[in-house]
Amino acid sequence: MMPTISSNTAELVSRTPASLDPMDLGISSVVVMKLWWISFVLGTSCVWAVTPEDLHRAATELDVAILEEALDAVNCAEAAGAGQADTLTVIDYARPSSEARLWTFDLHTGHLLFHEWVAHGQGTGTEEAKHFSNQAGSRKSSLGLFRTAETYHGNNGYSLRLDGLNIGVNDNARARAIVMHGADYVDSAFIQRHGRLGRSWGCPAVRRDIARVLLDRIKHDGWLYAYHPSRQPAACAVPARTAATSAITVPETIQR
Repeated sequence: MMPTISSNTAELVSRTPASLDPMDLGISSVVVMKLWWISFVLGTSCVWAVTPEDLHRAATELDVAILEEALDAVNCAEAAGAGQADTLTVIDYARPSSEARLWTFDLHTGHLLFHEWVAHGQGTGTEEAKHFSNQAGSRKSSLGLFRTAETYHGNNGYSLRLDGLNIGVNDNARARAIVMHGADYVDSAFIQRHGRLGRSWGCPAVRRDIARVLLDRIKHDGWLYAYHPSRQPAACAVPARTAATSAITVPETIQR
Protein backbone atom coordinates (compact mmCIF):
# COMPACT_ATOMS: atom_id res chain seq x y z
CA MET A 1 0.00 0.00 0.00
CA MET A 2 1.27 3.43 -0.92
CA PRO A 3 1.68 6.06 1.79
CA THR A 4 -1.12 8.59 2.21
CA ILE A 5 -1.39 11.96 3.88
CA SER A 6 -4.30 14.03 5.17
CA SER A 7 -5.70 16.76 2.95
CA ASN A 8 -4.86 19.49 5.45
CA THR A 9 -1.19 18.50 5.23
CA ALA A 10 -0.97 17.55 1.56
CA GLU A 11 -0.54 21.13 0.36
CA LEU A 12 2.75 21.30 2.26
CA VAL A 13 4.36 18.46 0.32
CA SER A 14 4.40 17.59 -3.37
CA ARG A 15 3.25 13.98 -3.69
CA THR A 16 1.10 11.68 -5.81
CA PRO A 17 -1.00 9.49 -3.43
CA ALA A 18 -4.61 10.46 -2.86
CA SER A 19 -5.34 12.66 0.13
CA LEU A 20 -7.53 11.58 3.00
CA ASP A 21 -10.87 13.18 3.77
CA PRO A 22 -10.81 14.19 7.45
CA MET A 23 -14.54 15.04 7.63
CA ASP A 24 -15.88 11.54 8.03
CA LEU A 25 -16.46 11.12 11.76
CA GLY A 26 -20.24 11.70 11.96
CA ILE A 27 -22.33 12.37 15.04
CA SER A 28 -20.32 10.03 17.25
CA SER A 29 -17.37 12.44 17.10
CA VAL A 30 -19.50 15.13 18.77
CA VAL A 31 -20.23 12.80 21.66
CA VAL A 32 -16.57 11.86 21.93
CA MET A 33 -15.50 15.51 21.97
CA LYS A 34 -17.95 16.19 24.81
CA LEU A 35 -16.37 13.36 26.78
CA TRP A 36 -12.95 14.87 26.18
CA TRP A 37 -14.14 18.29 27.37
CA ILE A 38 -15.60 16.76 30.53
CA SER A 39 -12.33 14.97 31.24
CA PHE A 40 -10.41 18.22 30.67
CA VAL A 41 -12.60 20.18 33.06
CA LEU A 42 -12.33 17.50 35.72
CA GLY A 43 -8.57 17.34 35.30
CA THR A 44 -8.51 13.65 34.43
CA SER A 45 -6.23 12.12 31.83
CA CYS A 46 -7.63 8.65 31.15
CA VAL A 47 -10.62 9.60 28.96
CA TRP A 48 -9.49 10.16 25.39
CA ALA A 49 -11.29 12.17 22.75
CA VAL A 50 -11.09 9.08 20.55
CA THR A 51 -11.44 5.34 21.06
CA PRO A 52 -9.60 2.49 19.33
CA GLU A 53 -12.71 2.05 17.18
CA ASP A 54 -12.56 5.69 16.08
CA LEU A 55 -8.95 5.30 14.99
CA HIS A 56 -9.74 1.99 13.29
CA ARG A 57 -12.42 3.71 11.20
CA ALA A 58 -9.76 6.15 10.03
CA ALA A 59 -7.28 3.33 9.28
CA THR A 60 -9.26 0.15 8.65
CA GLU A 61 -6.17 -1.82 7.62
CA LEU A 62 -4.67 -1.41 11.12
CA ASP A 63 -5.86 -4.05 13.59
CA VAL A 64 -8.07 -2.54 16.28
CA ALA A 65 -6.33 -4.74 18.87
CA ILE A 66 -3.05 -2.93 18.13
CA LEU A 67 -4.79 0.41 18.59
CA GLU A 68 -6.24 -0.78 21.90
CA GLU A 69 -2.78 -1.82 23.05
CA ALA A 70 -1.31 1.53 22.02
CA LEU A 71 -4.00 3.58 23.78
CA ASP A 72 -3.72 1.41 26.88
CA ALA A 73 0.00 2.20 26.97
CA VAL A 74 -0.74 5.90 26.58
CA ASN A 75 -3.29 5.88 29.40
CA CYS A 76 -0.84 4.04 31.62
CA ALA A 77 1.92 6.57 30.89
CA GLU A 78 -0.45 9.43 31.65
CA ALA A 79 -1.37 7.86 34.97
CA ALA A 80 2.38 7.68 35.73
CA GLY A 81 2.65 11.43 35.16
CA ALA A 82 3.83 11.68 31.56
CA GLY A 83 1.11 14.17 30.58
CA GLN A 84 -1.07 14.25 27.48
CA ALA A 85 -0.32 14.64 23.78
CA ASP A 86 -2.09 15.64 20.59
CA THR A 87 -0.83 12.86 18.32
CA LEU A 88 -0.31 9.11 18.37
CA THR A 89 1.98 7.42 15.85
CA VAL A 90 1.69 3.64 15.57
CA ILE A 91 4.23 1.37 13.85
CA ASP A 92 3.15 -2.19 13.08
CA TYR A 93 6.41 -4.10 12.75
CA ALA A 94 4.46 -7.29 12.04
CA ARG A 95 4.14 -6.00 8.48
CA PRO A 96 7.01 -6.21 5.96
CA SER A 97 8.96 -3.04 5.26
CA SER A 98 7.59 -2.95 1.70
CA GLU A 99 4.19 -1.97 3.16
CA ALA A 100 3.25 1.39 4.61
CA ARG A 101 3.20 0.46 8.30
CA LEU A 102 3.30 3.78 10.14
CA TRP A 103 0.11 5.68 11.00
CA THR A 104 -0.19 9.05 12.75
CA PHE A 105 -3.50 10.09 14.28
CA ASP A 106 -4.87 13.30 15.77
CA LEU A 107 -5.98 12.19 19.23
CA HIS A 108 -8.62 14.89 19.56
CA THR A 109 -10.43 14.30 16.28
CA GLY A 110 -9.47 10.77 15.23
CA HIS A 111 -8.22 12.03 11.86
CA LEU A 112 -5.52 10.02 10.13
CA LEU A 113 -2.71 12.49 9.45
CA PHE A 114 -0.06 10.26 7.86
CA HIS A 115 0.26 6.70 6.58
CA GLU A 116 3.87 6.06 5.63
CA TRP A 117 6.65 3.57 5.05
CA VAL A 118 9.11 3.21 7.91
CA ALA A 119 12.40 1.33 8.03
CA HIS A 120 13.67 -0.96 10.77
CA GLY A 121 17.18 -1.71 11.99
CA GLN A 122 19.77 -3.87 10.25
CA GLY A 123 19.84 -6.25 13.20
CA THR A 124 16.06 -6.53 13.26
CA GLY A 125 15.74 -8.40 9.97
CA THR A 126 15.79 -7.99 6.21
CA GLU A 127 12.26 -7.41 4.88
CA GLU A 128 10.54 -8.81 7.96
CA ALA A 129 11.17 -7.36 11.42
CA LYS A 130 11.97 -10.24 13.77
CA HIS A 131 14.52 -9.19 16.38
CA PHE A 132 14.37 -6.20 18.73
CA SER A 133 16.69 -4.80 21.35
CA ASN A 134 17.35 -2.02 23.84
CA GLN A 135 21.12 -2.52 23.68
CA ALA A 136 23.63 -0.07 22.24
CA GLY A 137 25.43 -1.39 19.18
CA SER A 138 22.75 -3.96 18.34
CA ARG A 139 21.49 -1.99 15.32
CA LYS A 140 18.06 -3.33 16.22
CA SER A 141 14.78 -1.48 16.48
CA SER A 142 13.03 -1.12 19.84
CA LEU A 143 9.39 -1.73 20.68
CA GLY A 144 6.97 -0.13 23.12
CA LEU A 145 5.90 3.41 23.94
CA PHE A 146 8.02 6.45 23.17
CA ARG A 147 7.57 10.18 23.72
CA THR A 148 8.65 12.44 20.88
CA ALA A 149 11.07 15.17 21.91
CA GLU A 150 13.11 17.89 20.22
CA THR A 151 14.19 18.14 16.59
CA TYR A 152 17.74 18.85 15.46
CA HIS A 153 19.99 18.64 12.40
CA GLY A 154 22.26 15.59 12.54
CA ASN A 155 24.11 13.18 10.26
CA ASN A 156 20.86 12.29 8.53
CA GLY A 157 19.50 15.80 8.26
CA TYR A 158 16.41 16.96 10.12
CA SER A 159 15.76 14.45 12.91
CA LEU A 160 13.48 13.91 15.91
CA ARG A 161 14.70 12.54 19.21
CA LEU A 162 12.66 9.82 20.93
CA ASP A 163 12.52 8.97 24.63
CA GLY A 164 11.65 5.35 25.37
CA LEU A 165 9.29 4.98 28.32
CA ASN A 166 9.42 1.22 28.95
CA ILE A 167 12.24 0.28 31.33
CA GLY A 168 14.43 -2.47 29.91
CA VAL A 169 12.58 -2.39 26.60
CA ASN A 170 13.30 0.97 24.99
CA ASP A 171 14.57 3.35 27.69
CA ASN A 172 18.04 3.43 26.09
CA ALA A 173 16.62 5.01 22.93
CA ARG A 174 18.06 8.47 23.56
CA ALA A 175 21.46 7.13 24.59
CA ARG A 176 21.48 4.92 21.47
CA ALA A 177 20.49 7.91 19.32
CA ILE A 178 17.38 6.09 18.11
CA VAL A 179 15.67 8.96 16.32
CA MET A 180 13.20 9.49 13.51
CA HIS A 181 14.75 10.93 10.34
CA GLY A 182 14.44 10.91 6.58
CA ALA A 183 16.41 8.42 4.48
CA ASP A 184 17.03 7.87 0.77
CA TYR A 185 16.45 4.12 1.24
CA VAL A 186 12.81 4.70 2.19
CA ASP A 187 10.87 5.19 -1.04
CA SER A 188 9.08 3.35 -3.83
CA ALA A 189 12.16 3.25 -6.07
CA PHE A 190 14.17 1.35 -3.45
CA ILE A 191 11.31 -1.12 -2.99
CA GLN A 192 11.07 -1.68 -6.75
CA ARG A 193 14.80 -2.44 -6.94
CA HIS A 194 15.14 -4.58 -3.80
CA GLY A 195 11.65 -5.73 -2.85
CA ARG A 196 11.98 -4.01 0.54
CA LEU A 197 13.13 -0.80 2.18
CA GLY A 198 16.70 -0.21 3.21
CA ARG A 199 17.59 -0.57 6.86
CA SER A 200 18.75 1.82 9.55
CA TRP A 201 20.88 1.28 12.64
CA GLY A 202 17.68 0.97 14.67
CA CYS A 203 16.01 4.27 13.82
CA PRO A 204 12.44 4.43 12.46
CA ALA A 205 13.51 6.16 9.25
CA VAL A 206 10.87 7.61 6.89
CA ARG A 207 10.74 9.07 3.39
CA ARG A 208 12.98 12.08 3.08
CA ASP A 209 10.25 13.99 1.21
CA ILE A 210 7.86 13.73 4.15
CA ALA A 211 10.30 13.83 7.05
CA ARG A 212 10.15 17.53 7.94
CA VAL A 213 6.35 17.78 7.72
CA LEU A 214 5.85 14.59 9.73
CA LEU A 215 8.46 15.40 12.36
CA ASP A 216 7.19 18.94 12.85
CA ARG A 217 3.65 17.62 13.33
CA ILE A 218 4.53 15.07 16.03
CA LYS A 219 7.50 16.68 17.82
CA HIS A 220 7.45 17.84 21.46
CA ASP A 221 5.53 15.28 23.49
CA GLY A 222 3.69 13.23 20.89
CA TRP A 223 3.21 9.50 21.46
CA LEU A 224 4.84 6.80 19.33
CA TYR A 225 3.97 3.14 19.84
CA ALA A 226 6.03 0.43 18.11
CA TYR A 227 4.20 -2.91 17.97
CA HIS A 228 5.23 -6.48 17.23
CA PRO A 229 3.31 -9.62 18.27
CA SER A 230 6.44 -11.22 19.74
CA ARG A 231 6.38 -8.80 22.67
CA GLN A 232 3.77 -8.69 25.40
CA PRO A 233 2.68 -5.16 26.38
CA ALA A 234 4.69 -3.72 29.25
CA ALA A 235 2.92 -3.35 32.59
CA CYS A 236 3.33 0.42 32.48
CA ALA A 237 5.55 3.23 31.31
CA VAL A 238 7.72 5.73 33.15
CA PRO A 239 7.10 9.48 32.88
CA ALA A 240 8.62 11.16 29.84
CA ARG A 241 12.11 12.65 30.07
CA THR A 242 12.98 12.13 33.68
CA ALA A 243 16.00 13.91 35.13
CA ALA A 244 18.15 10.90 34.31
CA THR A 245 16.98 10.89 30.71
CA SER A 246 17.41 14.60 30.10
CA ALA A 247 20.96 14.45 31.45
CA ILE A 248 22.10 12.00 28.75
CA THR A 249 24.61 13.31 26.22
CA VAL A 250 23.84 11.82 22.82
CA PRO A 251 26.77 10.90 20.55
CA GLU A 252 25.74 12.20 17.14
CA THR A 253 28.02 9.81 15.29
CA ILE A 254 26.04 6.68 16.16
CA GLN A 255 22.73 7.99 14.84
CA ARG A 256 21.68 6.26 11.62
